[in-house]
Amino acid sequence: GLLGTSRQMHIGPFALVSLLVAEGVSGVPGIVPDACQATGMCQPTVACAAGICEDKNSAPVPMPAPHHCDALDPPGLWDEAPNQVTHMCQEYIDACLTMSLMVGAGYLCMWGLRLGFVVDLLSDPMMSALTTAAGCLICTSQVKHLLGLTMVPRGSFIGTWQVIGSNLQHTNPVTLAISIASLALMLGIAKINTKIKDRTKIPIPEQLVAVILFTSIVYFGSLNDPAGGHPVLILGEVPEGLPVPRVPDTSHWRELVHGSAVVTIIGFSLVIATGKTFAEKHGYEVDANQELLALGAANFLGGLVC
Repeated sequence: GLLGTSRQMHIGPFALVSLLVAEGVSGVPGIVPDACQATGMCQPTVACAAGICEDKNSAPVPMPAPHHCDALDPPGLWDEAPNQVTHMCQEYIDACLTMSLMVGAGYLCMWGLRLGFVVDLLSDPMMSALTTAAGCLICTSQVKHLLGLTMVPRGSFIGTWQVIGSNLQHTNPVTLAISIASLALMLGIAKINTKIKDRTKIPIPEQLVAVILFTSIVYFGSLNDPAGGHPVLILGEVPEGLPVPRVPDTSHWRELVHGSAVVTIIGFSLVIATGKTFAEKHGYEVDANQELLALGAANFLGGLVC
């Protein structure tokens, strides 16, 4: 906000970039992303035994066989000492933070070399293909949450749909009903916003309305109660306070060079494409080199504060 030239652009956990980061970090030898599920540092703690998968915020979910827990129980991981699993989770987090630092440094180097023009080398068909594929991947990653399935592992596009298809009988009907109702509500409000846009400059925030409404329904209706027939999985406790700045362990930086380069180019391209769209609509210009400086500062500082 202080350094950029776009008046509408905002930077946060962008879905496509998040996918690219996860893909880049998961390919590093020795990094075990699922360790964070075991510790609860990134995901609720899950215990798999005797065909039951359970997390600390929900009731046990019965499985036909213990083997279905493999998605949440990588071979040998749960047999490790708790402090070892915590260490593996911290390694994964530090690798993500290292990539953020590397991407930030990449943007700053590009800014110093005045390389903002590189975005013009990427063709519109390539960007269209990229965003379309990203949309398919992002939707696929959310289907398990819409259906309330807990046994779908991290995997490829086709592999994920195969697992979802073979486990449809375990769909949580209450979760599915909430999913359909929230989507219908958001689409309905979006249509209302389209009709009233000429009369008001402030649209109804459909996502915020849906979050407040259905969070309230789950809370006051005790729909996450383990004693219920189909308990709804909830986010659980959100850590309080601000993160303490620290320099992460950067020992895996060599293995992250390729992934960081991909995130740097793709992230910049999408930010500039979006920024230019708004700039044309509102009658001003975006300075690509200045945006490189803003992105570099945001990513570099983000890597220091988790």
